Amino acid sequence: MSDILLLGAARSGLSATAQSLVAACGAERVDARGLSPQALPAAAGKIRLLCAGDDAPDIAQLRAAPAWLDALPEARALVVGRSAVDFVNSRLRARPGADFIDHCVLWTRAQRAARDLAERHAGRVLAVEQRRLLAEPQTVAEEMRRFLGAPEFSASAAARTLAAARPGRSAAMMGAAVDNPAQTGWSMAEVELFLSICGAESHPGESAALLRAAESRRPIDLRQALLDRASPQGVRIEPAEARGGAAVVRFPRRSDATSAQSEALRLFSIEAGGRRMARLCLKALEGEGEAQFEIVESLTRKPLCVERLALSGGAELNLARLLPPHGGLIDLTIARAVHDGGGAFAIERASLSTA
Repeated sequence: MSDILLLGAARSGLSATAQSLVAACGAERVDARGLSPQALPAAAGKIRLLCAGDDAPDIAQLRAAPAWLDALPEARALVVGRSAVDFVNSRLRARPGADFIDHCVLWTRAQRAARDLAERHAGRVLAVEQRRLLAEPQTVAEEMRRFLGAPEFSASAAARTLAAARPGRSAAMMGAAVDNPAQTGWSMAEVELFLSICGAESHPGESAALLRAAESRRPIDLRQALLDRASPQGVRIEPAEARGGAAVVRFPRRSDATSAQSEALRLFSIEAGGRRMARLCLKALEGEGEAQFEIVESLTRKPLCVERLALSGGAELNLARLLPPHGGLIDLTIARAVHDGGGAFAIERASLSTA
C-alpha cells in the first residue's frame, strides 16, 4: 500500500483518523508539517502516514498538498472535515484568546483547498466527515479500505479504534455537535461575520434562514432602543458617554409639568418574540422618589410586568423578571410614580432575552 497523506484543519478529527489508520495497517506516523517530500524519512518497509494538519488561517499544509501528491504519485490523501458551526465553536472553546475571524477563515480556506485538491487529483483524495467517524465507524472504515486499495488494511481494527475514540473536548465526538449559529451563544456581530465568511461553503442558500434564527434568540438592548426611538412625555432622555453609554432620564420639577401622568418614557411595539427575561439596572443621580417600570402586550394591553422602583441617594437598583407567555409584541413604559421635585436617573443596562 502506498503512502497516506492525512490533511485537514486542527480539531476536525485528525487524531482519531490517524489512530484508526495506524491500527488498521500498522502505518508509521510521520509529522510532515513543514517538510518537503524530498525531506521525508525513509519508509523502512512500512506505510508512511504523513500527518499534515493545519492550525492557522494560512492553511500551509493544504496549500502544499498538490505538490505532495505530484511528488508521490502512488500516495493517497484523506481530508478530514467538520461542520462549520461546530468547528468554529470547538476552536473558540479550545483557543479563547484567538480572534473569532481566524477560526472562520481557517475553516473556509480549508474547505476550498480540499475541494480544489480533489478536483486536481481525482480518484486520489477521499473526504471524511468528522461526525461520521464515530456515528458510522464500520462504514467509514470500509470506505477507507476500498479507497486505499490495500488487502492488508483491517477495516474491523479501524472501526474498533474509531468507536473507542471519545475525546472529551470535542463536542461532535460526544454527540453534541452544534450546527445552528442561534445555538452557540455568539453575538449577532459574530453570527453575521461567520455567515459572511463561511456561509457560502457551509449552508448554500440557507444563510438568510440561519441569520433569522440567530436573530430571534439575540438579546434586545432596551437601553439603546430607548435612546434610539423612545417617545418621551414630559421627560428628557440623553446618552451619557461618561457613564459608559448609559441613558440618562431627567424628570422636571412637578410644578413645571402639566400633570404627573405626562411624565413618562414609552417604547412601543417591541418585537419580543419568545424573549421573556427582562433585566433592568438603574442608578439614581439626582433627587429622590419612585419610578414605575411597566411592560404590557401591545395589542391587548395585558400587563406583563409592573414594578415600582425606589430611587434615592445614588443607589443602584437591579431588576430581573421572567415575563408570562405573551403574543410577542410589547410596549415598555418608565414613568414617575412619586416625586417631590426634579430628578434624574441613569439606565445603566436594560435588556430582553430568552434566558
